[in-house]
Amino acid sequence: MKTKVESDVLSGLCSIEADARLAALRSLKNTVIGDKRKKASFVKLGAVQLLVEILTSDTEPSLLIQAAAAVGSFAASEDGLRAVVEHGAIPQLLRALNSSEARVVEAVVRSLKMVYKAPQAPKEMVFQNDTPARLVSLLSVPMTNVAESAGSIISSCCETPAQQGAMVAAAAIPPLVALLSHQQQSKQEAGLEALAALTRGSATSAAACLEHDGVVGRAVGFLKHPSARVRFLACVCLTNLCQQLPSGSSGQCDRCSKQEVQQAVLPVLVRLLGECSGEREDVPSVLCQLVSESEELQQAATDADAIAKLAVFVRDGACPPKRKEGALRSLGLLCYTAEANRRQLVECRVLPQLAGCLGEEGSPALRAAACSCMRSLSRSSNLLRSNLGEVDVAAPLLRLTEEEDAVVAWQAAAALANLTVDCTAVKEAVLQRGGVQRFVSLTQSMHHQLRLYGVWGLSSIAYRSAPDVRETIMQQLPWMSLVSLLEDPEHDIREKAVLLLRNLAYNTSPHQQQQQQQQQQQHPQLRTRPPLQPGSCTDGPGGPSLHKWSGGEVLAAVKRLVERPSPSPMLKEHALYVVVNMASGSAEQKAAVMGSGWPAVLLEQMGDADARVREAAVWAVINLSWSKGGDSTAPHRIQALRHLGFEDKLKDLQHDDSLPVKERARTALDQFGSDPERDEEMRQIEDEIQQVQAAAAAAAARLRMHFRD
Repeated sequence: MKTKVESDVLSGLCSIEADARLAALRSLKNTVIGDKRKKASFVKLGAVQLLVEILTSDTEPSLLIQAAAAVGSFAASEDGLRAVVEHGAIPQLLRALNSSEARVVEAVVRSLKMVYKAPQAPKEMVFQNDTPARLVSLLSVPMTNVAESAGSIISSCCETPAQQGAMVAAAAIPPLVALLSHQQQSKQEAGLEALAALTRGSATSAAACLEHDGVVGRAVGFLKHPSARVRFLACVCLTNLCQQLPSGSSGQCDRCSKQEVQQAVLPVLVRLLGECSGEREDVPSVLCQLVSESEELQQAATDADAIAKLAVFVRDGACPPKRKEGALRSLGLLCYTAEANRRQLVECRVLPQLAGCLGEEGSPALRAAACSCMRSLSRSSNLLRSNLGEVDVAAPLLRLTEEEDAVVAWQAAAALANLTVDCTAVKEAVLQRGGVQRFVSLTQSMHHQLRLYGVWGLSSIAYRSAPDVRETIMQQLPWMSLVSLLEDPEHDIREKAVLLLRNLAYNTSPHQQQQQQQQQQQHPQLRTRPPLQPGSCTDGPGGPSLHKWSGGEVLAAVKRLVERPSPSPMLKEHALYVVVNMASGSAEQKAAVMGSGWPAVLLEQMGDADARVREAAVWAVINLSWSKGGDSTAPHRIQALRHLGFEDKLKDLQHDDSLPVKERARTALDQFGSDPERDEEMRQIEDEIQQVQAAAAAAAARLRMHFRD
């Protein structure tokens, strides 16, 4: 039921008397200002529609002023804005911008400012007809609040490159730059805010802005302004503009270099992180943009205590999502390359809140930012292993691999690929939740990064895992699917596919453990194993399972990889260690390697320019020539390798520049020298030599006796 006030207002709005309509408009405006409940009630009663009718049909300035003010008040609420849009108030307000009555224009532009403060307001209407040019002309109007309101509308409506371009084409930049020199702070703020919106992500707009002399110098001057809002807006403008500035110091304020501007902005932004300003929600995002391309700036931000300040936002349960999103993206960037930064963030005790953000419902952008941060932290899996405790990151990360946003999905997969290498708890959780099947499905994606981290995740799960885990991978990933990955057009996917094979070949069977122990006891230098790569292994056979899974094609498949034109050193290294692992198995597996054509490839790779490749090739020779443990076929393999020229090549490698290569070469030569057949031949030769020497000595003695006689 309507109240008397509501009835009087509605009837007055419908009156044919101008004075009655004006009184009703004033009453309505005064009634709904600051009162959401009354706004909602009048919206339901159709008041907004009546306001639009007045804007459409009336010409009396006082009526238009009051109607525009009331529409702006309604637009401040969600329901009111919806009614304003649905009943066509925006086109009428835009039309009224061209009124010849200055007071009407002032009321209308202020109303439009309220409308476009809402992100969901339709921006496209502003770019119809000559509205951009009209808004630009209002930037030079001296009347109070007109220029500020016009600048606010421009800043709210420049979200896309097309919208930015339309405003630049309407000559918005010169009057906005002029506002920076105005004496009133409100006009300075309006100019900075609109320029920040025009140049956000737009090289064209930034370049056009820099054509005006002194704009950078004026913006730099605002970095010392007492108002936090002005300092923040100056930071945004300068961050956008600096990408178009020249590198190197110029020594002139008006021609500041990119580095000079960045160094001026950074400390201001970091201080703003700790100030109680309403603009703080955007500060982390601007900081992320500023330091994104410079490790030097990232370290400077860290040295200024940015990580601890950003962590406060992550821990704060009441922090606005946009601010928290920017903080997480900044932290992900600052922690991506530096181990010390990752440790500092973990010490800020944000892991529980970070895990919570990974599963945040209704905020895809926040989940994406949290995923980016977790990916950076996952690069220190040992650090997380000792600090995660009861925090579950596996479940939310696995869910995120199914996100429609491919960037979020592959970053989640990347984090899991890192974590499952060393974090046993995470690996077990991933296995329990069907992680193998999920990674297998990612390997079939048409998206490069999803395919990459799908196979990478499988290789991490396989790393030094129990045989049943590797059997699960081979059961769920068909061999021909892996062959497709080995032949993928992207080289990084081929590398990770052969890394998966390398890890699947690992197996610590009792026989293998005994063999390794015998090797290490008799050759202590073998205790120094080749360096591990994340998600890799270097010893042990997985041959029987791999042979069955691949139909005996595994050695041929990796051989084709090495023989491709210009394979990368990393790919060759992984491929060679597949052979190393196969050759460390049974005599049958060693025979398979000898008969696969690999010996000739190994000999060639022993001369590779990369020391890691040479070392891997020598490791394969060591395993093939291993003759202890009752292997009666070893002498035949050694003899075959010697005939191919391996012994001479190993002798050359004793003088290699790489110490590990030299040590491995000496070990292999030691095994070549312990060939039983050759040892027997040498003993027979030595016996014959001794017999000849003895006979010669006896003959010489007889001869001497003869001459003495």
